[in-house]
Amino acid sequence: GDLTGATPPDSLSRAIAPAFLRPSVSVEVTQLLDQNRTGEAILTAVDRITRGVQGNLDQVTEGLSILRMIGLEDVARRTALQLLMLERRG
Repeated sequence: GDLTGATPPDSLSRAIAPAFLRPSVSVEVTQLLDQNRTGEAILTAVDRITRGVQGNLDQVTEGLSILRMIGLEDVARRTALQLLMLERRG
């Protein structure tokens, strides 16, 4: 689980790593979290990850960061692993 010093080999890995090294989210998501709107935050995370793998990999970073920040560490890790496995398969 510790990525310190690891060099991500590809663009998807470079998008995933920051979510585990230094998670950060947009102001919009911070407001959702501050207002305890966890369900909306989860939906936002799923949307960001889905859109992210279609092109804007920064959204993958934020989606995984959201999951981690709301306490869904295991879900974030599993999602990241699945993304990496699917990427490798083509």
